[in-house]
Amino acid sequence: MIMLKPGKINEIAEQMLSTQIHIVALQEIRWKGHGQTKKNKYSLYYRHFQQRIGQLGTGFMVRKEDEKNIMSVWIRKTN
Repeated sequence: MIMLKPGKINEIAEQMLSTQIHIVALQEIRWKGHGQTKKNKYSLYYRHFQQRIGQLGTGFMVRKEDEKNIMSVWIRKTN
């Protein structure tokens, strides 16, 4: 599933929210930069280390009710 296509993040969120899953690790997000996207029922934290968009990137999605348990977010480059 390519995250650059419109609606893909919503598709993942719907699958997560329809199950007992509370945190989802994501790879190949492919969004440039880093940050947090807050929605009504979940938050998405992401980071991309490459200069160009369209490759790599990582992050995770958390249900809103679990967000209070997150003290900080640090996604580090591994290579």
